[in-house]
Amino acid sequence: MKKLVGYSLSGIGLAVMVVGIGNIKFDLLKGIGETYIIGVGVVIVVAGVVMSMMNQKYSPKSNKSSEEIPIYEGTGKERKIVGYRRD
Repeated sequence: MKKLVGYSLSGIGLAVMVVGIGNIKFDLLKGIGETYIIGVGVVIVVAGVVMSMMNQKYSPKSNKSSEEIPIYEGTGKERKIVGYRRD
């Protein structure tokens, strides 16, 4: 779900940048300078990219699957690790 929101924000940011460059005329934004509008568009695009990337890197499922649990043999002080299993 966050990936979809990130892509949507990036698209909106690109649309704002196109309006700031002047390819599409908007009378409501006539008093605001082009550089400010382009800057806002860049910030929105960066926020969208960060949101879509955070879903991939920091997913709790990916960290949980790589967790290894040791398998012990013996009891007490004579225990030793004979292998690992994934949980």
